[in-house]
Amino acid sequence: MNDFHKILQSATSCIDGHYFETNVLDKKNQSIKIYRERIYCYELYHQLRKKWPNNKTLILHGEFDKSGSQFFAGLSVNGAKPDFLIHTPGSTNTNLLAMEVKPITAQNHKIKSDLEKLTGMLTEAYFSHALFLIFGNGSKKKADQILSRKLEWQFDSKIEIWAHENAKEAATQAEGPK
Repeated sequence: MNDFHKILQSATSCIDGHYFETNVLDKKNQSIKIYRERIYCYELYHQLRKKWPNNKTLILHGEFDKSGSQFFAGLSVNGAKPDFLIHTPGSTNTNLLAMEVKPITAQNHKIKSDLEKLTGMLTEAYFSHALFLIFGNGSKKKADQILSRKLEWQFDSKIEIWAHENAKEAATQAEGPK
């Protein structure tokens, strides 16, 4: 996992401001910056793939749809599409990581839902690791808040919470409130 942490930190440090936040027009036809999960995830996938080792076993997939898999049919995570998976497709022997991403503007119920999905990937789908990444200005504080709600939200303690505070900076793992 340490290798993946290094790849993730390197990849996030390469995400340019245009992919971290994007400009949209408001009701007054003024350009404003907002966070968009899909734009960020596509760029993160691109940066991760550029740094990905040439490994024929462990594959990085974006939004790998598990519906249609007989293995997932009876699980709570049937139909789940984590933002990123590191796995060997067609096998449960090397399900390494399930990862979800949310912008700082995400509502708590959506964050909680992603954490429930990651918990299911760990407890039912044989994934060894799970990571939740929140991005945007204030994400370090939000990541600590998420960790402080572990008991309330009942998510698996193996889920790593990471924060990506600013474009062109590396994401960091949250340590929790001090």
